[in-house]
Amino acid sequence: MTDLGAPTLHWHDLTEAEVAQITDGCGKKGGWIRPPEYLFFDTSCDQHDFYYWRGHREEDRKIADAAFYQVMKRDVGKATWYRRLWLYVVAWLYYRAVRFCGKPFFHYGSRYRTREDLPSA
Repeated sequence: MTDLGAPTLHWHDLTEAEVAQITDGCGKKGGWIRPPEYLFFDTSCDQHDFYYWRGHREEDRKIADAAFYQVMKRDVGKATWYRRLWLYVVAWLYYRAVRFCGKPFFHYGSRYRTREDLPSA
């Protein structure tokens, strides 16, 4: 529950249109550094973007970053054996990047954002 009593919005609750409104894949939208996109990291990056958009407390940011890393490692496990080592390194680098550089992009607020906070289409 949020501080206002509204149900907490989760990634799996979003429609495709809502996902498109608040996610931008891997890297900062309009940023000067665009990390390489690996197709099977797209969903994990979008999910991470959502949890940064939803925001709230530093504890939530740490949880979002840890979940991001876990999902990427799970996805790497699905890759062909000869690509796994490199992709585990990439996953770790993405995780370290969000831990080191992600704070300004996390929504710190008095509550979790809800569906009502989505940008108007």
